[in-house]
Amino acid sequence: MKAKIDNAKRVTTVMLGDESCTIPAVDQETYLDFLDVREEVMGEQQARAGYTRAQYMKIRDMVLRIYGGTVDAEVITKKATPGQIIAAFVAVEVEVAGETGDAVGAVRSNFRTGA
Repeated sequence: MKAKIDNAKRVTTVMLGDESCTIPAVDQETYLDFLDVREEVMGEQQARAGYTRAQYMKIRDMVLRIYGGTVDAEVITKKATPGQIIAAFVAVEVEVAGETGDAVGAVRSNFRTGA
């Protein structure tokens, strides 16, 4: 899986085809839809040790929705490997976790400084 996190800048990038893509920010509705796909796909995948065609298509469609504004749709649908598509899907959660960590850190800092 080619995903890289630069903890100093909290930037997550993934490869799709030959392009390095930074994960775009997702709005709440997109994230809720992402969670629906993740819950359905990841739970069943662990029990089955693989994805069905329908599950993979849901993952690919969500990656297209999330990354479609940053990379050409043809890269996602034709040039990216299945592993790249799945890594890009999983990396969304990594990015959200990073944002959460940053926000919690800011709250902690406010308590320490009395702000």
